[in-house]
Amino acid sequence: MRFRMLVLLIVVSLPVTAVSAQNAEAPVNVLIVTGSADLPYHVWQETTASMRGILESSGHFSTSVLEHPEELDTASLKGFDIVVLNYNGPRWPGKSEEALVTFIRNGGGFFAFHHASYGTFFGQEFRENRWQQGPPGSGWEAFPIIIGASWLPENLGHARRCVFEVDWIDGTHPATSGLPKSFKANDELYHKLDLSPGVLVLATAMSPADLGGTGKREPMVWVNQFGKGRVFYTVLGHDTLAWEQPGMASLLTRGLEWAARGSD
Repeated sequence: MRFRMLVLLIVVSLPVTAVSAQNAEAPVNVLIVTGSADLPYHVWQETTASMRGILESSGHFSTSVLEHPEELDTASLKGFDIVVLNYNGPRWPGKSEEALVTFIRNGGGFFAFHHASYGTFFGQEFRENRWQQGPPGSGWEAFPIIIGASWLPENLGHARRCVFEVDWIDGTHPATSGLPKSFKANDELYHKLDLSPGVLVLATAMSPADLGGTGKREPMVWVNQFGKGRVFYTVLGHDTLAWEQPGMASLLTRGLEWAARGSD
């Protein structure tokens, strides 16, 4: 069996955040599912290392990495509080997709970002140097429901990469309470996504028209509920430089803690 996990248990203590006070004595058990990306645009090895570095330095997380998501099943998800998806690639076998759906529906946390916003999970195919809609029924029906968003191929895009301000618009949510009102991102500012009714947008940013954006505020971070599971999604996180920005550490750790164990 090619199931390979890299496990690192972090036992250093840290100040308790707003969403994890009741669980400060135990680490949040995180499974990062990765192993594929739409190269050369996104490099999963690098962003996985960046995210693990943030989690490890916080001292409150135990992280494992699964580089072969086709081996995901119900048994391999036991013991984890949350799954982090760092993936853009082929569809998974039915048993792997259903295992993740069941995990979240039954109360497991889920965190996904950036390049999980498009691709084969949405029934899209990369043809003629661009993403296009594939045949009916070729997508993973549950995935856009889980993350609370979809993106039409004709709307895929972003302003030219730049430094921009991300504003937390809901400072009362457990994942954002006590954070500064904004932070600077150095990233691709995705635009024109379609969010599902019922999602709660936590952060937005102005998409600069002079850099190819929409000239409107676009959602950067939102949360969703799928069954008993909490879902935290951000369109940020293009590469290591994006994850190195100070505000991204808070976004990741607070988002994971809330989705894994937080209260509403």
